[in-house]
Amino acid sequence: MGEYVDHDMGEGKPPGQGNWAPAHQIRLYNDITWPGHNNIVCVAVANFPHPRAYSEYPDDVKPFTRANLQEYIGKYQLAMEVVSQNCTNSFDQFATVPMGTLGPQIQDGDHEFLLSRLVQGLREHLSRTVPVKHLDFLVYEDKWVEAVAHGSDKVIRD
Repeated sequence: MGEYVDHDMGEGKPPGQGNWAPAHQIRLYNDITWPGHNNIVCVAVANFPHPRAYSEYPDDVKPFTRANLQEYIGKYQLAMEVVSQNCTNSFDQFATVPMGTLGPQIQDGDHEFLLSRLVQGLREHLSRTVPVKHLDFLVYEDKWVEAVAHGSDKVIRD
C-alpha cells in the first residue's frame, strides 16, 4: 500500500473508546493510486478496536451505541481532519466506508440508528471545516444502503 504516517489526534478531540490507548490514532497513506483514476489519493484509516479488544479490555473498550453517537461520528471526523491537515494532494471529495457493521463494534440493535445519523453528522462537520463537493459512502453490504441514504443527495446501487 505504500508509505504511511500515524497521527495521534487525541488532544482536544472528541472522545473515542474510553481509555483505550490507540483510540485516536489515524494512519494516513498519502500515495495511493485509485483504480480507474489518474490521480493519487489519500487514505486515512481510523483505529477501531480489534474485535478481541471488547472482551480483553471491557472497562476501556465499549461498543458504539445510541448513547455515544458522537463518539462513532468522531472516529470519521478524526480521519477527515488528518486528511485535510496532512494530505499532500488537493481534493474535493471524501469517500468513507461505514465501519463497525461486522463484529462487536456496534451494540446489537443500534446499527441502523448510528449509520442513519452518520451522513448528516459528517456533512455538518465538513461544512464547518473543509469545503468539499462530494461525500461518498462505500457500503459493502446491501442491508446498510438505506441506513446511510439518510441525508444523502443520491444513492447509487451497482
